Amino acid sequence: MDAWLTKLEKQHPNAIDLGLDRVKTVAQRAGLDQLDSFIITIAGTNGKGSSVEMLQSILLSAGYRVGAYTSPHLLHFNERITLNGQPVSDEEICSAFAWIEAQRHSTTLTYFEFATLAAVYIFKQQSCQVVLLEAGLGGRLDAVNIYDADIALITSIGLDHTEWLGDSRELIGREKAGIARAGKPLICADINPPDTVTKVAEEVSALLMLAGFDFCYEMRPDGGWSWISAHQTFTNLSELTFPGQHQYQNAAGVLQVICAMAEMLPVSEAAVRQGLANATISGRLQLIPGTFDTLFDVAHNQDSVQQLGTFLHDYNQKRKGRVLAVFSALSDKDINALVSPVHTYVDRWFLAPLKSQRAMPLETLSKGIETVVQVQAGAKTPSQPLVVSCDTIAQAWSRACDDARASDLVVVYGSFITVAEVLKLTL
Repeated sequence: MDAWLTKLEKQHPNAIDLGLDRVKTVAQRAGLDQLDSFIITIAGTNGKGSSVEMLQSILLSAGYRVGAYTSPHLLHFNERITLNGQPVSDEEICSAFAWIEAQRHSTTLTYFEFATLAAVYIFKQQSCQVVLLEAGLGGRLDAVNIYDADIALITSIGLDHTEWLGDSRELIGREKAGIARAGKPLICADINPPDTVTKVAEEVSALLMLAGFDFCYEMRPDGGWSWISAHQTFTNLSELTFPGQHQYQNAAGVLQVICAMAEMLPVSEAAVRQGLANATISGRLQLIPGTFDTLFDVAHNQDSVQQLGTFLHDYNQKRKGRVLAVFSALSDKDINALVSPVHTYVDRWFLAPLKSQRAMPLETLSKGIETVVQVQAGAKTPSQPLVVSCDTIAQAWSRACDDARASDLVVVYGSFITVAEVLKLTL
């Protein structure tokens, strides 16, 4: 398996090469250009993974055979390709890789494109009734978009990957909405989407369903909630297993998907309730109690870090300890956007570069944080510097643990890679 993944990383000259021609050519040659399954494609800046998990859990509770393709993974590549909620085996993935390699001839594929075709190969072999395809980057030119979605879901639209998708929500919204298909539902869970989503829906004659207009959710004082649409209502739903108020907006989009597919693949109210209760996902505001609490969050853009800031604000109302952050990011990220929403809650930062060619240099991390929080930095004594620079994430985690007291919270965030490196140390 490791040999295959190394091969995939080196096969194409660029890690990201948006466009559908190459992957479509290989898919046709390999007999992977069509899926008999009901296809739900999910795009969005944040919330894709959580939405896929909720959808998968509900559909499994309803008795359907479900394949799900997501990215990136936290600990093991197999997490990207699941069958009925379980990662598929190394043997199944390697078999799929071998088939695609034999069919691609001289056409090069990126790591993501190769993985996409491998997932579809497995889903076809397993005769999945429903397939969930998460767009890796954007939507319109993402590899999963060679397949026509029976339902398209946009979870949220924010500023991320601007060098590929555009530097405004309007441009990014157009890219995300590119997963829409004529006569098929396009569901947008973003409460304030850019106009380009509506424009794309009109251009392709998709059936647009908007949060706040076609469906919404309401919270109850006891933590429960209700979901309302023109055609169906779920009342007195239990509190979500996922922390964070933003997850209710994700869940609202998911329930609209379930409602939109009802004529073709019905799901009972009992399955909805059971599915939401069973849904779990790692690395999203994942709080681990201990001698000191640890919070893992893969937040890596401004919107997700703002959600982290909201969580820390609420958490800070219940405790009196310090917040220590183990943080690192990739070089294409805006350090200001990753620090500003949370810096008022963080007492010390433990930094280290990631094990990636795209890692942000340690000096950039340190200077970026000190620039954002220079007022706080001036208040620190020499014995307690605001920023602790380390050679590795393992060292940063160790230094943070050594510094942490019983009432403190250690937050690990900034990238999937940051969270994954620390999770591996705690297993």
